[in-house]
Amino acid sequence: VFGTFAADPAELEKALTPSLRKLLIGWQTPVHAEVRPGGFVLAPVALAADPTSLTWLLDAVRAFGNKAAKIPTRA
Repeated sequence: VFGTFAADPAELEKALTPSLRKLLIGWQTPVHAEVRPGGFVLAPVALAADPTSLTWLLDAVRAFGNKAAKIPTRA
């Protein structure tokens, strides 16, 4: 399931770039992701608290952050 929410379709298109969408779908794990002014929220809801999962989380934060940083900000 891939759910989205935005104030309007243009806002969604700007925030969820094709690259970011591909990354999220490619993970094949449940995550809650939000792009906000000045930052983002990334919460993988099914990860365990073990070294393998925490390593995945750090890599995911870097990848998501790099892609989210390329989203144009409002003027």
